Amino acid sequence: MKSSRYVLSRPGTGMDTPWYGHGHIMKYIVGVEDADLKESPPQLNLPGANLCPQMEQVADGLHFLCQYRIVHGDLKGTNVLIDNAGKAVIADLGLSFVQDSTGAATEQSHTAEDPFALALLRAQCAEAIRSGRLSLSPRSISTLAATVLSAASSTGGGTFRWMAPERLVPSAYDLPTAKATMQSDVFSFGMLMLEVFTRDLPWGALRAEGSIALSVVTNIRPTRPSTIPDILWEIVCDCWSHFPDGRPSIQEVYNRLACIP
Repeated sequence: MKSSRYVLSRPGTGMDTPWYGHGHIMKYIVGVEDADLKESPPQLNLPGANLCPQMEQVADGLHFLCQYRIVHGDLKGTNVLIDNAGKAVIADLGLSFVQDSTGAATEQSHTAEDPFALALLRAQCAEAIRSGRLSLSPRSISTLAATVLSAASSTGGGTFRWMAPERLVPSAYDLPTAKATMQSDVFSFGMLMLEVFTRDLPWGALRAEGSIALSVVTNIRPTRPSTIPDILWEIVCDCWSHFPDGRPSIQEVYNRLACIP
């Protein structure tokens, strides 16, 4: 497989690995903003003014992986490194895999262990159905609640904040597994853009894991922050389509970002 300047090669590949002194992109943002207060050098990309180049570079890296049918599966701010030139590079391919034509993969099953939390989540799901935010039969409520609760408790490291809904409730999408796909990477890219432009975790105002996961699967999305202009917010919302087929390809996302002046 060829290499990409926007994807960090794994150790042992024989490729040179540069030093990423800025750390991950969220650390870089804080560092640059602090430097700006001290009259930072003009060559730095000030996040408040323009982080589009870094987002374009991440999209380019994902497109490179997509060409080899490689799914990242854990795209988030801490997995995007910034090199000494201020360029973004996708890192941590430890959860990545090659997606076959069917997307088939094995899936672990999990069981919710907290009866009180499960009962509360059932009630929340029922309310979502009554309000029209979720189109499932009442018989599906318990299954959905158990699935969402177990997914929220088993993904680890808060990564579910970036996850697409079909990874939390694959059965609702007639999918055999909760494995990541190229389309779910696009959803996560939208969450990454939100994270970068707000300098906060997706769903930063919510701390309860079940509430966040339930919001995702019932087609509720974070509200628009004032720091994202129209042209970028449209891309974010398109990436967040509730149905995988409704999301743009990562190549389209890259092309749209590349056209921004």
